[in-house]
This record gives sequence, C-alpha cells and structure tokens, in this order.
Amino acid sequence: KRPLVVHYFDQLVRAIPDGLYLKRLSKKEDVYTMSGVSESNSRVSTLMRNLDESPFFASPNLINVVKESFELTVETVVPADFSNLAD
Repeated sequence: KRPLVVHYFDQLVRAIPDGLYLKRLSKKEDVYTMSGVSESNSRVSTLMRNLDESPFFASPNLINVVKESFELTVETVVPADFSNLAD
C-alpha cells in the first residue's frame, strides 16, 4: 500500500483548479484536511467535484469558507482495482 501515497498526491494535484492554492494539508487516519485560498467560491466547488470524481477520494466536505479562505475534508479510498493501477 506504500504506492497509495503517490497516487493520492497525484490525484490531489490533478484535482486542484487554477486560482486555488493550498496552505495546509494534514492527514488523520483515512481523512485529509486541507485549507487554502481561492480566487472564487466556484473554484472551491470545482475542487470538491474533482475530488469526488477521483477513484482515490470520497465524500468531500466543506467545513468553512470565508472570503477567499476555505477548509475542507476528504476521505481516502483504496480503489478495488488498485493492484492493476500499481503495475
């Protein structure tokens, strides 16, 4: 399962839209908590949609959004076909 971390970060980078920047990322068990700044709320929505569409993440939850700042959580998932992805 060590390669999972690489896939999580790869998927996270792909999910982040232009104009949105992470300031903090932490993990506790199977949940990532991230906070950052965004040029607009629609970019935060795009991030949440992109995370939800990823096979490695599930259930994005917006905790807080104030002006340009946001905080959200997302659960990590091990895809059923992960052994095929790791090859």
